[in-house]
Amino acid sequence: CVTAPNNWIKNSRNISHDFLYLPAGGDGEVTVSLLGCNMSCYEADDPITLENPFATVRATGCFDKDGKIYDKTLYGNGESGESGAKAVLDDCDSPAGWISNLGEVASDKTGKMEGEGCISVNGKGVVVFSKVFDPVEAKVSRKHGHLHLWLYISDISKIDLKAGGAIEISSSGTCDINELSWGFPLTGLKDGWNELDLKLSQSAITDGRTDLSAVNFLRIYHHGIKNDVTVKLDDIYLYEE
Repeated sequence: CVTAPNNWIKNSRNISHDFLYLPAGGDGEVTVSLLGCNMSCYEADDPITLENPFATVRATGCFDKDGKIYDKTLYGNGESGESGAKAVLDDCDSPAGWISNLGEVASDKTGKMEGEGCISVNGKGVVVFSKVFDPVEAKVSRKHGHLHLWLYISDISKIDLKAGGAIEISSSGTCDINELSWGFPLTGLKDGWNELDLKLSQSAITDGRTDLSAVNFLRIYHHGIKNDVTVKLDDIYLYEE
C-alpha cells in the first residue's frame, strides 16, 4: 500500500499503478482490511486490483485519489457485490428455451407467482428444468449473494427426496463447469409453491469459480422422480444482501 510517491516504482510521475495489488497465486484464503486509508498517488482508475480468486478485501471509511469516499468489499474472481442489486435470470413468463425430460415445458398463465405466467412440466425423469440463456450481469458476490426462485411440486410424496439432485447455475453454458450448486434434499419442501432463497456462500463449487457477472445456465434435476408429478418454476433472480 502506498500513500506517497513510491521510490520502488519508477515512471514519469514517480507513482505506483495501484494502491493495493493482490496477484493470483496460491490456493489459500487471503483477507485484507483497510480502515480510513487516504489512497493517493496511484495511476489506476480503481485503487485496488484484485486478481487472486481466494482473496477478500474490505475497505472501510477510505478515500480514493480524487478524494471520494471508497467503502467497498471486493471478492476474488472479480466478485464485487452491490448492496440491494437484483438481476433477473428468467421471469418464466415463456417456456422458450426451457427443456425437461419429464415432458414438454409449457406456459401456465393461471398458477403463476409473478409476472404474466410460470413454466410447468408433468411427468417423470431426472432433468426437471434446464436452460441456456444470454449472460446476465449480476452485481452480486458469492459471500452475500442469493439465488431466489419459486418451485411448485404437485405431490411431494411422489418424489424420493433421498435419491439426490441439485439446483445449479453456471457461467459456462452447461453443467459441472464453473458451477454453483445446492443439493437436495432442501429442507421444508411441501406440496404446492415453495419459495427458495439460496445463499451463494452455501453452494458447492464445481470445476472453477462461476463468473457472477455472466451467469448463463440453470438446471434443476432429481433422481427420485419415478412417478408422474407436476413441477412449476417462476421468478428466478440473483440478489445481493
